[in-house]
Amino acid sequence: MSTTSWREEGGIIFFTVKSDGTSGDEVTKRLRTTTSAGLLIRNSKFKPTTGVTIDIVVMKGSLFSKEKRKTPHIFVEAKNRGYVSPSLEVVFLIRSMLAADQIRKMGLSRITTMHKPIKCRDVSPSFMTVQVNNFYKSNERWIFSSLANERCIWYEDDGFAFVKPTS
Repeated sequence: MSTTSWREEGGIIFFTVKSDGTSGDEVTKRLRTTTSAGLLIRNSKFKPTTGVTIDIVVMKGSLFSKEKRKTPHIFVEAKNRGYVSPSLEVVFLIRSMLAADQIRKMGLSRITTMHKPIKCRDVSPSFMTVQVNNFYKSNERWIFSSLANERCIWYEDDGFAFVKPTS
């Protein structure tokens, strides 16, 4: 993906993905996942679609003051802008599209899909995240899970993915 495949306006990144019917099991075979992320992706809440174009918006953490960079405030801001929570499938579509160097070019260290937090087995309620893997020193396409803690303060270089509904 070149930088022309996404655009940034006022701290919000816009791009489009298209679903291809990949199942949760297929995702874990095509991409690297942490153990907890793999469990969540293979969860029954992962519902693949085919041929659906999805307009993604990523709000940068830098849009928010430190005090407002908490999950409830991020959801309120998204709602005020008319954005909706993505399906679980969106994390895979974003990760398939963006390598670590492309996420860095956006000025981000990770993009968290702000779907309804999911839980399965021994995994606490979580969001799915794609991130730059400095500690793995690779450009492999990993998917992680991030705890959905309402009190947690996110970082300025985090991004929060929502969907812009089509008119």
